[in-house]
Amino acid sequence: MDKESILKIKIFIWAISAGIIVSFFFSTNFLAWATSFNPGDSVMLISPIMCGLMLGIVTWEVDAIYTVFSSFILTTVATVGVVLTLLSPMLLGATWVLGDYYIYVAQNVMISIILILPLSLLGAMVGRLFAENTIMSSIYRVERDQLRSETHEWYMMLEEKLDEKKAAIEDLRAKQQEADVEAQENLKEETQETDPVSPKPLDD
Repeated sequence: MDKESILKIKIFIWAISAGIIVSFFFSTNFLAWATSFNPGDSVMLISPIMCGLMLGIVTWEVDAIYTVFSSFILTTVATVGVVLTLLSPMLLGATWVLGDYYIYVAQNVMISIILILPLSLLGAMVGRLFAENTIMSSIYRVERDQLRSETHEWYMMLEEKLDEKKAAIEDLRAKQQEADVEAQENLKEETQETDPVSPKPLDD
């Protein structure tokens, strides 16, 4: 297994773990009326941002599409966790609830989606920028600068080759024009030499 595949697996595991963490805080906040543990409403804003920040730091080495994709995985896992937690009494057959409770579950699920996705994506982008500008090692920066300089030199060499080729084409055209002019002059001289001289008329 290559390094890129291992990195993708690590990103996937991090996204699932972050989704579980976010779902825990959202579920406990939604069920604060039934339990003695109440983390507070502020945790519903902080947890997606912080988990997204960690995802951005983890995914800074790969394309930005993986950062966005990991945020969607985080949102999906967190939403599924919230749904399973809120419906666990019915799924386990522990108790029966009224029909209004399902409306309550649907409302909380919508709140979860609306809050988790943009906040986690925002945190992921901030974490990615932070990692690219701060945590990036000096060796990577040197390699990147070297690659940029080599690319610039390659473009300069390419432009020089193109200029030389254009100059060679212009010289060839000029020589061809000179050869055409010389050939026309030679043709005129040969024509004058081969034409017979017309005799003068005799006087009476």
